[in-house]
Amino acid sequence: MLSIRFLGAAQTVTGSCFLVENDSQRVLVDCGLVQGQTELTARNRLPFEFDPKTLDAVVLTHAHLDHTGLVPRLMAEGFHGRILTTGITKELLPILWEDAVRIQDDSLYTESDVNHAIARCEGHRYGKMVELNASCRVRFFDAGHILGSAIVELWLGGRKIVLSGDLGHRGKPILRDPTIIEAADTLVLESTYGDRNHKALPDTISELGRVIRETQNVGGTVVLPVYAIGRSQDILYVIY
Repeated sequence: MLSIRFLGAAQTVTGSCFLVENDSQRVLVDCGLVQGQTELTARNRLPFEFDPKTLDAVVLTHAHLDHTGLVPRLMAEGFHGRILTTGITKELLPILWEDAVRIQDDSLYTESDVNHAIARCEGHRYGKMVELNASCRVRFFDAGHILGSAIVELWLGGRKIVLSGDLGHRGKPILRDPTIIEAADTLVLESTYGDRNHKALPDTISELGRVIRETQNVGGTVVLPVYAIGRSQDILYVIY
């Protein structure tokens, strides 16, 4: 019997973690840090709602810490399976995990745990079918969110589950548009901005330019708090 358990990013934005399992397989999709206020981040120290030793694999949609930041803790608690992701995400993860070790107030894991996690990572190209075993397969497609981000197709026990990860929007200046997935038995879809309409990109660029010009004219400084991977590259491109 197939089941999907939502163990994070439910009624809050960060800490993505989904356990997909049947009678013979247990696959974890993402294992992210909960970020934000202290009462939220305290969740990072709670016991996992599963035994990491029993997982067959971990599948990562993209590198951001709210989707991957607790993976080294899985290693510390006995996980020894495969970690599947895209090739670019595999290259980004050491940078983010090593940084996370350095900035933790109270260590959730060690550099050794990070090294063990990196050693388990497999980077795969978009569109490649990856077999975990005869009854479980994984395939990644471009999610258009950050470099290496992926929509995950997971076949388990004869059913196809599609998990979107974080989706980008169409027409971004640097990234390709998200791949259109045409069929699934079950769809798990992120909905962070599902209740609002964003400005059109040209309007956003125009507003940014206006703020920068007005600030320059009065001798001020523009400070932009953005994600180091993803938003920073978009901002630099637009300013250029």
